[in-house]
Amino acid sequence: MKIILLGFSYVGKTTLGRAIAQELNVPFLDIDLMVEELHDMSVEDIFDKLGESQFRIWEREVLFDFLNRKDDVIISLGGGTPCYSDNMEMCLANGLTVFLDLPKEIILERCRNAEVVRPIFRDIEYALLPAVMENYMTKRYPTYHKAHIIYTNPSPCPKEFLHHIGIAGY
Repeated sequence: MKIILLGFSYVGKTTLGRAIAQELNVPFLDIDLMVEELHDMSVEDIFDKLGESQFRIWEREVLFDFLNRKDDVIISLGGGTPCYSDNMEMCLANGLTVFLDLPKEIILERCRNAEVVRPIFRDIEYALLPAVMENYMTKRYPTYHKAHIIYTNPSPCPKEFLHHIGIAGY
């Protein structure tokens, strides 16, 4: 089975993904990290030097490669991944999609305290961050809500998460 985690930046897709992959003893794939490894560039550098459109092309290639494999895997999508091309439709058809939906206040706090700032927030003044975040959420949430499951716990443990999404034995 493929479990595909999606949601806004800073909701914990990578942290939870690693934990449930370890619990299930299956591989974990973070789309952003895979793009960085394959092209030997950070997401920020790709955006700066080649543009967001090139990043989205590479992101889609990595996603489709893993969706087309037969093995079980936990996949963490970037915040924008499901919102481009037919990525969400491919995820829905090839795995169990889970939208990690947290209150905006928690996301904003995590963004403000993050060691790594996502490219879409990098040059935003602190006072403008809530409005910019709201703008992206308005655009992205309709796609996120297409997920098979919506999960709202801001601090899940892997076993609780797996039970919630219906994985046998949890």
